[in-house]
Amino acid sequence: MFDGWFNFAGNELVNSARSHAYIRELLPHLSVNTFCGDGCGCDHLADFLGEKQYATPLIDDAPWVDVNRQESFGFYGVQTLGVVGLKDDSRTATVIESMEDGGWVTGRRRNAKEMRFTVLLTARSEESMDYGEQWLNTVLDGDCEEGCTPSAQLCFLTDCVDPATFTGTTREQTHPLNEWSLNQTTWVRGGLRFNNEASWARLSVRDSCGDVEWALQLRGEAGVTFGLEADGVVDQHVFDGTLQTFYVSTTANVVTLRPVGGTAGMASWTEPAPGTPTPPDEFAEHEDGPPTDGASYSSSWSQFTTLPMDVEIVRVTSVAHIQAEPDDCSREFYRYMRRVACIEGPTLRRSQVSDAGGILNTYDFTLVAEVPYRFGEPVVAAQGPSTNIVEQATPYRVVRLASNLPECTQVSPGPLLDPLQSIVPPPPGPSVSGGTFRAEQLLAEQRRPYAIVIPAETIPQWTSVVPIVSLTAAVDARFVRVRFLPMPIDSIAPNDLDPCSACGSFEIAYMPEGSTLVVDGASRTAYATIGGQRRSANHLLTSVSGTGTPDWPILSCGVGYVCIIDTRDQALTEVKIELLVRE
Repeated sequence: MFDGWFNFAGNELVNSARSHAYIRELLPHLSVNTFCGDGCGCDHLADFLGEKQYATPLIDDAPWVDVNRQESFGFYGVQTLGVVGLKDDSRTATVIESMEDGGWVTGRRRNAKEMRFTVLLTARSEESMDYGEQWLNTVLDGDCEEGCTPSAQLCFLTDCVDPATFTGTTREQTHPLNEWSLNQTTWVRGGLRFNNEASWARLSVRDSCGDVEWALQLRGEAGVTFGLEADGVVDQHVFDGTLQTFYVSTTANVVTLRPVGGTAGMASWTEPAPGTPTPPDEFAEHEDGPPTDGASYSSSWSQFTTLPMDVEIVRVTSVAHIQAEPDDCSREFYRYMRRVACIEGPTLRRSQVSDAGGILNTYDFTLVAEVPYRFGEPVVAAQGPSTNIVEQATPYRVVRLASNLPECTQVSPGPLLDPLQSIVPPPPGPSVSGGTFRAEQLLAEQRRPYAIVIPAETIPQWTSVVPIVSLTAAVDARFVRVRFLPMPIDSIAPNDLDPCSACGSFEIAYMPEGSTLVVDGASRTAYATIGGQRRSANHLLTSVSGTGTPDWPILSCGVGYVCIIDTRDQALTEVKIELLVRE
């Protein structure tokens, strides 16, 4: 784990690299290497975060800077000296000893996670240090956007990786950047003749990241060669980005024609054999960007009438690079802890005035995470209108079931009893008639439930995944039921699913028209957004029987799952499923 950067409640709390850079620039005679944690050794943290290199608090508009408070310019930030408890698991259990050998382990659970921070604050003067201390106090108060709730989100990094080292083989979100180089391989002057029945071909280069200038430039006096049946398409993607790593290249043979008294043309094919020709388009010698994001541009060419021509065979090599986009490539290094609050501190442990100038204060404070797990970035599995939900990430898929899933009718058999023994039978279990009525009412109204398939390759083998479910109601909706079931075979036919195998389920008692209700499996909370206002909806969540608390879904063990959403037909206008890795 990298302890040189923390973000709390949406505010930068610790950035050791930033603080170290300011001290190096503004207090050059003050050495803090003996205090600094591993964040000081991460010179590329600014690149990783998508920020410019750190210079001064004023130039960088550091998080604490207030242009109306000049003392804020003399505060140089917070560095980590140590974090205790963040890596520790909070597992606990009660051991009951037997009067004989052995005992019983009961009450296995995880306590709230307590994390104790020791940090170093540096400032130019006592006035600036006082300002920095007040700023730290305010940040630790938490996020005031949700009614000044004391619980917020803590974000940190598993590692500080140089973006230039990202590679396509290890970073799923990286994109290739293709450059075209032309090299003459053969030259024949005059005498070759070609018929106008010869093939056409098209070279298509697509951009999907923005402002990119094409790297394909044709040579001035290029000609033709024999065997001009062309490959239909030489298609490569072009992406923006400057931090690159080479990997395997693609080659194709491209020639241009210069017939006597004619107009230049071009033809292409890939090795080892020609492909199917493409219908002709207007010839373009080269394209010069920037192209429109997501658009496709084509250069097409053909042979001309039977004329003597000069020939040059040109090999076009597409060399793929890797784009290092911090917003994409670095996502996998972020981790989040939910419902975190500061319960103690900051408490001053030590204050030191340096002979080289500057003040260094050491503080302790304690954060507690109510949810004792850390989570990765959410991955959208499906999102879209209820009539046309579109999968957002292969290989997720969304379908509508042809019929309802059967109800789970299993009843616990209870303990084994001897019918000949005169004992008082155990009392009956709680009545479930209310839940049965609710289920029957729901089934009578619903039409073709939604099924969002979560394949096995997206579920970790040794960790787990929790969902965030967002539903938008077209009309007042009641008894909306959401279930997550394991999918042992690649089939979502109702007869192939066991309705009693749900690994998590809940029912939403009520959703008003136009509302969006979010059930967050990470923080185990629910809220509804109505008319732009966010309101608590925890009280609207129950078990699928309507008589208990939600059974929060946890997907694990590397098997596939399917999410079944039961509701009245046309009741939902938008459905969104996100998945977060839980560690």
